[in-house]
Amino acid sequence: MMHAMIHLVDDQKSVMPSLTLLWRPLALLLLMLGSAWAVTPGQATAQKATPEEELALRYSPIAMFQEQPEPCSPFGEPYQVLPVESVLGFDEVELREHVSGRSPDPVLMNGPETADLTNDDMSVYMDFPGSALRPGCDFETWERERAEALGLEQTVYARIATQEGAEGLALQYWFWYVYNDWNNLHEGDWEMIQLTWDVSSVEEALQAEPVSITYSQHGGSERAPWRDDRLTIEGDTHPVVFVSAGSHAAYFQSTIWIGWDRTTGVGCDNTEGPSVRVPVDVIVIPQEIDPDGEFAWLLWDGRWGERQPWEFNGPRGPSGAKWNQPVTWIDGARSFSLSLPRSSTIGPGPTSLFCSISEASGIMLARLPGIGRVMTAILLAAIAVPFIFAAIASRYVVKGARMYIRNIHQFLLASVAVFLVASGANWFEQRLIQWGAGSELIQWTQDVSLARFITGIGLGGFQQLALGLLVAPAVIQATYQLFRTDRIDWKIGWSIALTRFPTSVGAIAVTVAIFLALSSTIILFPLALFLGVRWLFVGQAVIIDNAGMFADSRRRSSQIVAGYWMVALGFALLMVFLTGIVGPLVAMVLLVVTSISMNTAEIISGIIYSMAYPIAIMAATMFYLVRRDGADTADPLTEEPGAELTGDLQPAT
Repeated sequence: MMHAMIHLVDDQKSVMPSLTLLWRPLALLLLMLGSAWAVTPGQATAQKATPEEELALRYSPIAMFQEQPEPCSPFGEPYQVLPVESVLGFDEVELREHVSGRSPDPVLMNGPETADLTNDDMSVYMDFPGSALRPGCDFETWERERAEALGLEQTVYARIATQEGAEGLALQYWFWYVYNDWNNLHEGDWEMIQLTWDVSSVEEALQAEPVSITYSQHGGSERAPWRDDRLTIEGDTHPVVFVSAGSHAAYFQSTIWIGWDRTTGVGCDNTEGPSVRVPVDVIVIPQEIDPDGEFAWLLWDGRWGERQPWEFNGPRGPSGAKWNQPVTWIDGARSFSLSLPRSSTIGPGPTSLFCSISEASGIMLARLPGIGRVMTAILLAAIAVPFIFAAIASRYVVKGARMYIRNIHQFLLASVAVFLVASGANWFEQRLIQWGAGSELIQWTQDVSLARFITGIGLGGFQQLALGLLVAPAVIQATYQLFRTDRIDWKIGWSIALTRFPTSVGAIAVTVAIFLALSSTIILFPLALFLGVRWLFVGQAVIIDNAGMFADSRRRSSQIVAGYWMVALGFALLMVFLTGIVGPLVAMVLLVVTSISMNTAEIISGIIYSMAYPIAIMAATMFYLVRRDGADTADPLTEEPGAELTGDLQPAT
């Protein structure tokens, strides 16, 4: 517009030459004023910003969230860091009060606003729509719908504070999430990071760099000097926070960490990529909270989530040592975190073993909240019983190991086959994860943690299935041959395995399908376990006795187990230990007592697995043969070459 005015004046200069001299400087002045006006809003904002706001914006964090392949996938981070408006003023959110002797807890009101969070009674809590211990995709869907409907952006709360009697200034960033999807499932989750200066005022902090930065991790925290090699800083001032998927614990780097605390227990915090970079908005909290103001919710002593036993309880707001002693609480922070970097390996590696056990423990505790000491003792006793029978069945594993060692030049071929098949299966599993495997399970189980666990077991189960179909039949036949002729003909072994491949596929598929169908109901899991143990030897029945793929193979296996169910259960536990725990356990011990790298540990674990798998199949085959022929005390390794146990042990054709 200003340019148009100038052109207009130029066109008229022949008519009004005297005015031209006046218009030119006036137009230039207006143009300068217009340009100044166009820049002024941003500059004015910076000029109007308080020193507290300027400091908070200067060091605002960059959040790195693990990428979620698709909505409701059990992998990645489904939740956003949002302002508390994500749960306030929504009718489906109930404000409840825990009253001893009453169940359920009475509802005080629906859709509490900030002004309603004035009750200082610690028995009051918010209850979000959904089941805290069986979340399904409910919380994720609800959170996203709320954020979209209200136009909420990913936001953190900044607070600048000093501590009486302590030198220094703290800048805290508080992160709020609707749900915590870790081993300790619970509604609501507060996390934070803190920068600290050796100064006493904000103005001084603006002229200096922080001396340290501390990231909160569950009940603990990790501290590092500013500019430490562990820390990534963008734009010279913005710390990068790698947020653990599900638990929201904050870490300096991207990998798998051992997350632990004396109250929350132990588990795996996963900050592995690929990650989504999120520069968060910042809301600055005043140092003095007005009980009648917009931040009055910070004074509320209730819980930001459904009341549940132990660590499944909804959290309280930003309170405690981090809030009340902002300068000195960091003295108890660790100077490191323990990582468990995962590399591609065959079989379960040390990282997957540790993470699976911790996650399974969390799922079990979520299913049995508030369990008493007596019931705990009963459960522990019940769990201990199978291990007693495992000790009884261990002689078969010893025999399998002795047979492997005596014929190692033969069985190394089987170990190589295990390595190759398992490596291929492992590659395929990784592709499935990238394609978003497991998201459908959330809708089915209504439990993200359980879906993630089942998916992990299922992917590992695919590896076991591939080995069970491509390697185990040949090892079964080779073990069978050793009972007869003291020599192995792998050509015959794999020929028989190939001939009976369709039957093996059918028998194993039907058995696994029935087991999973019963297990998925939870209540029928005891029946699934009972039948699973009875059908443990369908592979041997197909290869050795040429059993059919349907009822015949399961019937023959049941006959083998009849009268020895507990021993067979103990034997199954031994197989799991041999193929799933020995390798990772050795690798973890070596990681602790030596200076080997995680890559080396994973390779060692894979080699042990490649040798342990044939031994497990050999032990199972000997159990089958001894039970089939009623010679429970016979030891084939003490017989002369070519000697038979009892009965006709000619290979089935």
